[in-house]
Amino acid sequence: MTTGIASCRPGHYVLLFDKEKGMSVIHTVIQKIMPKSPLYAQILFTLLAFTAMGFLSYFSMQNSVRENLINNAESAFSLTQMQVENDLEYPKTYLLGFSRTVRASIMRGIDRAVLEEYFFDLSLQLLTDNKQLAGFKGFSGYFGDMPGGPVFIQTFDWEMPEGYDPTERPWYLNAIAAHGEMAETMAYDDIVIGGNVLLYSLCIHDDDGKLLGVLCMRLQINDIGEKVVNTALGRGGGEC
Repeated sequence: MTTGIASCRPGHYVLLFDKEKGMSVIHTVIQKIMPKSPLYAQILFTLLAFTAMGFLSYFSMQNSVRENLINNAESAFSLTQMQVENDLEYPKTYLLGFSRTVRASIMRGIDRAVLEEYFFDLSLQLLTDNKQLAGFKGFSGYFGDMPGGPVFIQTFDWEMPEGYDPTERPWYLNAIAAHGEMAETMAYDDIVIGGNVLLYSLCIHDDDGKLLGVLCMRLQINDIGEKVVNTALGRGGGEC
C-alpha cells in the first residue's frame, strides 16, 4: 500500500492510500473547512490522517498475527508428523537387525534354549529403556523346522490359550504374504496385551530360500501417541 501526502494546490493537501475509500471522507471534510481556517484544517487533517494510519496499522498487525499463528500451527503439525514417522521407522530397523542375527544363529544350528535367551535379553533391554522404542511390548517368533520340532517363542507375560496356532494369526499370514518384506498388521483388540496394537512381522529364509521362521514385534499405539505429545510439549508445543 502506498502512503504519502500530495499537494494539489496551495494550502490543500490530500493523503494518499491506495484503494482506501475512507480517505475520501477526510478529503471532503478538509475541503469544507479550508476556506474558513486553513491552519485549523491542516491540523485536523494531520490528526485524521494519523488516526486512519493507526487503524490501518492495527488491522495490518492483526493479519500478521493471524498469519504467524497459522504458520506456527502448520510447523507444529509437520513436527508431529515427522515424530510419528520416526517412531514407526525405528522398530522396523530393530526388527530387521534382530532378524539377521536370529537367521545367522539358526543357520549355525543353535538350540531352542539359546534362541529363547536371545529373544528375552533383547526384549528386556528395550522394555527397560523405553526411549529406544516407543510403545514396544515384546517379541514373538515361530520356527517350524527347529531340531526337536516347531518352536514358538514369546516374551510377553501372557498365558497362551488352548488351541492357539501362531501360523493362523494375522501377523504370521501377513509376513508370509509379504514375500520377505516387512508386514504391518493393526490389532484393535489385541489378543496378547489388549488395546490398539501395531505388529511388524518378517520372514527369515536360508540361502536356498527355505522358510526358517517368522518374527513379530508388538507396539502399543497409545504409548507412541503419548511420546509424541510429550515431545511437542517439551519443545514448547503446549505454550499459550
